[in-house]
Amino acid sequence: MGAVLGSHADALLVTDTSDVELNSLRATGTIPGVKVLWASGRNGPGRAFLRTTGDGRWLEYRAPGSQTFGGRVRIEDDGVYLAEDGEDRTKYIRAEVLVDYLANGRAAAEVILRDEYGNHMGQDDLTAAEAAAGKQTTWQVRLHNVSGVELRQLYVWISLSKGLLELSKNGAVFHMPSSEAANFGWRRVAAGAYKLLYIRRTISAGTSSAAAALAQLHAAFTTI
Repeated sequence: MGAVLGSHADALLVTDTSDVELNSLRATGTIPGVKVLWASGRNGPGRAFLRTTGDGRWLEYRAPGSQTFGGRVRIEDDGVYLAEDGEDRTKYIRAEVLVDYLANGRAAAEVILRDEYGNHMGQDDLTAAEAAAGKQTTWQVRLHNVSGVELRQLYVWISLSKGLLELSKNGAVFHMPSSEAANFGWRRVAAGAYKLLYIRRTISAGTSSAAAALAQLHAAFTTI
C-alpha cells in the first residue's frame, strides 16, 4: 500500500514532454528503509526531519522551519508514501519505503533539502561553443492536475539573477513573472487536466559562463 498520486497536497505534477517529473529540491539524508524520492517546492531549502514512531511502521515528516510533525502515515507494505508537514500540508515529501529495512521501533534523521538548479527546468547547460555562438531555445513543460478536484489560481513564476528566461502560455507571447503576485497562469484547471507552459531561454552571442545565473520555476495554487 502506497500513497495515491494526487491525494491531499500532491495535486500538481510538473513533467517534461516525456512525462519525467521535474524537481526543484534535492534531498540528502534519511532513515533506514526510507528513500526520499521528491520534495515539494513549497518546502524550500533547509533542514527537514523524518522519523518513524511506535512499532517503526509509522512515518512522520517535518518541513524546514516548521515546529510540528505531520500526521502519522501507516506503512504496511513496500511502496511509495506521501508524508506531509504538520503546519503546512503543501510542504510534503514522497518517499519509497522498504519494510524489511526499517528500524525496529523509533528512528529519526535530518533530511537536508537543497535547491536543485537546471534539471527541474527541463534543459541542460549550454556547451562553450553554444554560448559563444548565442542560442535561443524554447521548450515545454506540463502542469498536470492529478487530483480529483479543480485547481484554482494556478500561478507560475521564475526566480533568477539575470533575465535569461521567459514564460508563455501559448508559445507566442512571453513574459517574465518574478513572483506569485504577478498572477501569471490559469484561473482554473479541471481535475485530471493539464496545461502546457512554454519556457524560452536566450543566450546572447559571446556570453561567458556565470554561476550566478541560476533559475527556478515556481508554482502555487488553491483548491478552494
